[in-house]
Amino acid sequence: MTLPDSITAIPDGMFYSCTSLRTVTIPDGVSRIGNSAFARCERMDTLAIPDSVTAIGDNAFSDCVRLTAVTIPGSVADIGNAAFSGCLKLKDATLAEGVTAVGRSMFYECAALENVTIPGSVTAIGDYAFYKSGLVNVTVPDSVAVIGRYAFSRCGGLTAVTIPEGVAGIGEGAFMDCENLESAVLPDSVTSLENAAFAKCPKLTLTIPHNSYIEEFCTKGRLKYIFSDAEQ
Repeated sequence: MTLPDSITAIPDGMFYSCTSLRTVTIPDGVSRIGNSAFARCERMDTLAIPDSVTAIGDNAFSDCVRLTAVTIPGSVADIGNAAFSGCLKLKDATLAEGVTAVGRSMFYECAALENVTIPGSVTAIGDYAFYKSGLVNVTVPDSVAVIGRYAFSRCGGLTAVTIPEGVAGIGEGAFMDCENLESAVLPDSVTSLENAAFAKCPKLTLTIPHNSYIEEFCTKGRLKYIFSDAEQ
């Protein structure tokens, strides 16, 4: 489907559960994609978001179970909750430079999502952002200050993660139940580690700086850790 050039916004729920919709071309000039605008379009497998879009609403593309890839342009300043949640075949997601946050539950239960590009403009990763996704690796840029609650929880394919200098807070259960997570590197900048941030990760060894707060957190949580080479 090709939408007319005259359209400037896609209203809430406009194509909700249009099960015959396979592809959609959103014209330049559209600035907002509304809440649930394309949710449950179960046959849609191709999507192009133009640079004119500045806002994507809650659940805008949730449960588009055949969608395989998405690129979010840097023009998008506002991404609603669960924008791509439940997109079961989504394998690759790219957030272009300019996007400032990975929204709450943005890729929740995207079971096939193995690769995601997070740009240096992102400052926060929201609660449940990648919960139960298929991530096998992720690079957190040093622009990120906060990793939200359960952001990477139950990512069974994730084996290693490096938290860059600059991250100050890691939320409750952020990496909980990552059963194959073997290594995580924490920086000295972390000043807040919430309950169960790395709980139920049986293979995990944390690499930490000589920081009394982080060391105490690991000790109380009975987490295996070593000190970073530079600090030994």
